[in-house]
Amino acid sequence: MLKELPDKIEKVVSVHLEGEQKKLYDAYAQRLKLYLAKQSPEEFRQSKLEILKELTRLRQLCCGPSLFLEHYHSENAKLDTCMELVKQAIENGHKILLFSQFTSVLDELQKTFKHEQILNLQKAKSDLVEEILSGDGIKSTVLNRDELLQML
Repeated sequence: MLKELPDKIEKVVSVHLEGEQKKLYDAYAQRLKLYLAKQSPEEFRQSKLEILKELTRLRQLCCGPSLFLEHYHSENAKLDTCMELVKQAIENGHKILLFSQFTSVLDELQKTFKHEQILNLQKAKSDLVEEILSGDGIKSTVLNRDELLQML
């Protein structure tokens, strides 16, 4: 089945944070820098898990602050850019598979697709794979990496 998939086309799109999202990112990054500057080598070794959590927060802020800030309703540069790219791809007749390391990003995309009336198909995974491979009618879908690997 993997042989039937088209070649992967990769295009890097840089997204610049702005407004409230940038302020939040800068504040969290500064807080982490201060925390790291105060650590002795021994404290640093003991706090690796905490540091990884903070780095994950920075990644989440880039993907969308609402991933962990419940009442955030301002800019989301990555989501906005993703939606622009998805709309362009659909207009040009392309099919799309989106991946994210955060399943909550896929949940946000799903909500936005529903609001924008882009995604209105609920398919069984086997039907979805068949439609992707055959080219019949499917416009877009959101799956996490594990779901796609299970289908293949």
